[in-house]
Amino acid sequence: MNPATSENIWAASVRMAREPDKIPPANSKPINMKHMKETKNNFFMALLPYAIFFLNFESCSKAHLF
Repeated sequence: MNPATSENIWAASVRMAREPDKIPPANSKPINMKHMKETKNNFFMALLPYAIFFLNFESCSKAHLF
Protein backbone atom coordinates (compact mmCIF):
# COMPACT_ATOMS: atom_id res chain seq x y z
CA MET A 1 0.00 0.00 0.00
CA ASN A 2 1.12 3.52 -0.73
CA PRO A 3 2.56 5.15 2.46
CA ALA A 4 0.57 8.36 1.90
CA THR A 5 -2.66 6.38 1.50
CA SER A 6 -1.85 4.34 4.58
CA GLU A 7 -1.29 7.52 6.61
CA ASN A 8 -4.57 9.01 5.33
CA ILE A 9 -6.48 5.89 6.36
CA TRP A 10 -4.79 5.93 9.76
CA ALA A 11 -5.61 9.63 10.24
CA ALA A 12 -9.25 9.04 9.29
CA SER A 13 -9.56 6.17 11.76
CA VAL A 14 -8.04 8.32 14.51
CA ARG A 15 -10.59 11.10 13.77
CA MET A 16 -13.42 8.57 13.89
CA ALA A 17 -12.18 7.19 17.21
CA ARG A 18 -12.04 10.68 18.71
CA GLU A 19 -15.59 11.57 17.63
CA PRO A 20 -17.78 8.57 18.48
CA ASP A 21 -20.87 10.77 18.85
CA LYS A 22 -20.62 12.08 15.30
CA ILE A 23 -19.63 8.78 13.69
CA PRO A 24 -21.29 5.77 15.33
CA PRO A 25 -19.62 2.38 15.02
CA ALA A 26 -20.59 0.24 12.02
CA ASN A 27 -22.30 -2.32 14.23
CA SER A 28 -24.68 0.21 15.76
CA LYS A 29 -28.40 -0.50 15.44
CA PRO A 30 -29.41 2.66 13.44
CA ILE A 31 -26.83 1.96 10.75
CA ASN A 32 -27.76 -1.72 10.52
CA MET A 33 -31.47 -0.88 10.26
CA LYS A 34 -30.75 1.60 7.47
CA HIS A 35 -28.75 -0.96 5.54
CA MET A 36 -31.39 -3.63 6.14
CA LYS A 37 -34.11 -1.37 4.70
CA GLU A 38 -31.99 -0.54 1.65
CA THR A 39 -31.14 -4.20 1.14
CA LYS A 40 -34.81 -5.22 1.27
CA ASN A 41 -35.77 -2.50 -1.21
CA ASN A 42 -32.99 -3.50 -3.59
CA PHE A 43 -33.91 -7.17 -3.32
CA PHE A 44 -37.57 -6.57 -4.17
CA MET A 45 -36.72 -4.16 -6.97
CA ALA A 46 -34.45 -6.85 -8.46
CA LEU A 47 -37.29 -9.40 -8.28
CA LEU A 48 -39.86 -7.09 -9.88
CA PRO A 49 -38.99 -7.82 -13.56
CA TYR A 50 -39.09 -11.57 -12.90
CA ALA A 51 -42.46 -11.30 -11.16
CA ILE A 52 -43.90 -9.30 -14.06
CA PHE A 53 -42.53 -11.84 -16.55
CA PHE A 54 -44.07 -14.80 -14.71
CA LEU A 55 -47.42 -13.04 -14.28
CA ASN A 56 -47.52 -12.31 -18.02
CA PHE A 57 -46.43 -15.86 -18.82
CA GLU A 58 -49.17 -17.31 -16.61
CA SER A 59 -51.77 -15.01 -18.09
CA CYS A 60 -50.77 -15.96 -21.65
CA SER A 61 -50.72 -19.67 -20.90
CA LYS A 62 -54.21 -19.50 -19.36
CA ALA A 63 -55.50 -17.63 -22.42
CA HIS A 64 -54.20 -20.31 -24.80
CA LEU A 65 -55.65 -23.21 -22.80
CA PHE A 66 -59.28 -22.24 -23.38
